[in-house]
Amino acid sequence: MVKNKDFYTTNHEIHNITTKPNTNLRPPVCSLAVFQKGAYNSGIKLFNHLPLEMKSLSNETKLLKPALKRFLNLHSFYSVEEYLEYSFN
Repeated sequence: MVKNKDFYTTNHEIHNITTKPNTNLRPPVCSLAVFQKGAYNSGIKLFNHLPLEMKSLSNETKLLKPALKRFLNLHSFYSVEEYLEYSFN
């Protein structure tokens, strides 16, 4: 996702209102379940659930990779559902 940022649209590009989810990626509108469950939409969902500190490192891949590795070692999620249910507050 980080290497192909030009394929994705952020909320900031859609509207100029400064909000908390401004750095989130915007999922495309689609009606096919195959596309909704595919890698493109799943990647957006997983990226949007990252803490804000991790999203801010998305422009610097050399810093993001070790930070993401530390983050996943610290929290040790056993499934994608467990990761999506976890609250970072």
